[in-house]
Amino acid sequence: MERLRLQDSAKAVAHKASDIWNEYFWPPFSTVLFARPLHFALTRFISDIKPGDKTLELCSGYPWYEFYAGKVGENGLFVALDINQSIQERSKFIGGLVDKYIRRKDTPTVQHLVASAYKTLPFRNNTFDHLIISQSHPPTEEAYRVLKPGGRLLVSYAEAFTYPVSTIGAYMDLKESKFKDIKVFPGSPTTAATTLGYFYLTGSFSPTELALLGLNWYVSATKPISKGRSHRSKR
Repeated sequence: MERLRLQDSAKAVAHKASDIWNEYFWPPFSTVLFARPLHFALTRFISDIKPGDKTLELCSGYPWYEFYAGKVGENGLFVALDINQSIQERSKFIGGLVDKYIRRKDTPTVQHLVASAYKTLPFRNNTFDHLIISQSHPPTEEAYRVLKPGGRLLVSYAEAFTYPVSTIGAYMDLKESKFKDIKVFPGSPTTAATTLGYFYLTGSFSPTELALLGLNWYVSATKPISKGRSHRSKR
């Protein structure tokens, strides 16, 4: 019994340590490691969000989506869904500051929802024009269901050593789904700060150092439009 209690205590400590790392230390560490501001600034343009669009971001995490959420405009909708309650609360607070001091508006741009991306999504069929997910495998069937005909799925991964291993896995899964027009393309560098720092200290790059320059990769896919329908006209 004493051994079981010690094991339970060790598991509880490990779980708490993991939570603390994920919520307080991982965000600033990953910001530098993956050059997140650069990645999400690029996503702002790649996402092709237009005023009035409805956009869902799954596994949204901390609010880097504020780079592009405002593109939906006053008549659009942006929903950030994440299973972590405390992260969503902090993200809502940060989003409020962005709305108040940068966008100069009183109403929230982003709706924050606490839910799992890997269960049935709490939305009706054909709801969103865009679905975005970063660093997580897309729930293909549910993504297809909640997207409008003509709606676009955009998946991104920060890949080490520039090799798109996870990206290709998502691509292969989407090829077996109902999605069409599936594309893979590179995005911004990830370990740019580390690599450029090395260049500054040494004055040169070797093939080994260049290999350390990871990349963000994107996979995009479109839900087919039935004849006679346009997802832009079905608000």
